[in-house]
Amino acid sequence: GVKNDSNQITIEDTEVRSLVDVNKSRSRTLWTKQEVQKLFEAVEKHGEKWTYIAKSYFQSRQPGSLERKFRWAKSRLEKDFYYDAWTPEEDEKLKEGVAEHGVGNWAKISEFLPTKNNVQICNRWSVISKSKRGKWTRDEHELLVDLIKQNGENWEVISNILNRPTRYIYYYHHHTVINAKWTSDDKRRLYHAIEKHGENWDEIMKLFPDRTLLNVKDYFRRVPSCNPKLNSGRWNVEEKSAFEEAINKYGKKWKMVASFVGSRSSIQCSNFWNARFKKLKSS
Repeated sequence: GVKNDSNQITIEDTEVRSLVDVNKSRSRTLWTKQEVQKLFEAVEKHGEKWTYIAKSYFQSRQPGSLERKFRWAKSRLEKDFYYDAWTPEEDEKLKEGVAEHGVGNWAKISEFLPTKNNVQICNRWSVISKSKRGKWTRDEHELLVDLIKQNGENWEVISNILNRPTRYIYYYHHHTVINAKWTSDDKRRLYHAIEKHGENWDEIMKLFPDRTLLNVKDYFRRVPSCNPKLNSGRWNVEEKSAFEEAINKYGKKWKMVASFVGSRSSIQCSNFWNARFKKLKSS
């Protein structure tokens, strides 16, 4: 009797395991369109009660499987529906939101886009944030300058916002912003700014929004013709005389020499020494 009971338990246990294996096997089978539609209708009617829906509608599928399928299908539907529905204005709003709150803060960014939900915003960003290469637009240039003011040289953050590889941004910043070529118009603008504001760099930088303070100061130091207080032409007799006296008094301390001469910069004094007096001394 005991043996039979033991056999009976073993048989039942085997049947249960077999049934579980069948259910697991069925839960891995492909979903049909009809099943997906039925799942959406069930959720619409009962909410996300996965255990109840599994028992009532999908005896061969597990609650966890239903939930995963619903979330995946819902995300795909939203992505497919809104993929081409975004306007250029909405894309700009999305970029503004990312610039302010950072990538991933979709809930806060959604405040910029009241007609879109977090899933739609995340999906759209994945589409428009693919790294770009090639010529920079004026808008991108201005945005880069603003982002550097806000974030410093945090290239990873800036890369996420501009959708360009970090190395491209660094190269562009170094060659186009920091070491951008000065035009004759730039030179005249700086000359008149110094003439009007002196060395009030806060006021002067308002006229050069695309440049860094270091770049402007360096150019001002290297190019004496931008300074209305200095002569940039040939040295006159008085300047040469003052220069000789300053050299005898201070040696090659060019800042002190320039201060003594009064109308020339330290770089001009150094260049004048190298061009004339050095040759005379060696002859």
